[in-house]
Amino acid sequence: MLCVLALQNNLISQHLLQFKPYSAMKNFRSLILLLSMFVGAVPAQAQSDSTSKPATQGTPVKIGIGVTFGAAAQSFLIQGSYTFYSPSGSNYYYSFYRYAPVFSVLVPIQIGNTLRIEPEIGFASNTTENKYSAGTSGFPPYPYPPQSSKQTDTDFRIGLGGFYVFGQGQSLRPYLGGRVSLVSFNSFVESTIFSTTYSPTGQPIYSTSIQTVRFNAIGWSVAAAVGGDYFFAENFSLGGEIQFGYAALGNPKVEFTPASSVPTTTEYTQSQWQTRGFVAVRFYF
Repeated sequence: MLCVLALQNNLISQHLLQFKPYSAMKNFRSLILLLSMFVGAVPAQAQSDSTSKPATQGTPVKIGIGVTFGAAAQSFLIQGSYTFYSPSGSNYYYSFYRYAPVFSVLVPIQIGNTLRIEPEIGFASNTTENKYSAGTSGFPPYPYPPQSSKQTDTDFRIGLGGFYVFGQGQSLRPYLGGRVSLVSFNSFVESTIFSTTYSPTGQPIYSTSIQTVRFNAIGWSVAAAVGGDYFFAENFSLGGEIQFGYAALGNPKVEFTPASSVPTTTEYTQSQWQTRGFVAVRFYF
């Protein structure tokens, strides 16, 4: 470009030195032509400089929404005493869900090509129902009425995940990382049971009643996770994840209806390893 400008300036100087009145019109036309070439060359060079220097861009961030459906395998035991079957009190051992369906809402945040941060709000629920037929007891045998129990366990969680994503730009993108969660465990047990009184002749008289127990405890969990997503389009994926982690449950709050007639012991905590897996659909905006 400098050579072109020097050549143009040299030509302009020569034309100015050779300027004569009798050829003024001819020289004036030549000068206009050279000036137009010079003016046109400057923007062209500026445009070339601007295109040769790429614009500096920040780290791209994509935010999406996702849903999951899967199952969790774990068991939390609650230990204490109750008066359902004996006025003196008995031990009870109730467990929270073992294999429970899990539903979660995810907010995947993809930072650059490899880092994903993923807040999560989840819910799990499981119901177990047992029924016992009527039968006989004692000698001579006396009939007693049927019994039943129904236990509903729920799990609400708020968590955060962090992952390293491989295979950016490809359809299949594995990822590796972990999740931490704050969890609220709840369990409600309703039982139809019978009690026994005796007539003046010593014959047993059976009657039924409804008893309920309600548990609530706060816990936390941390888990290592591995998964992968298959991108059908750049903003839509279907994937799966497997977790292996550790969960701890704090001292539960226990309520009986009708109220227990003896003090209830609930100074009990439980922690254990757990597994969880789910299928996830994610959509990025």
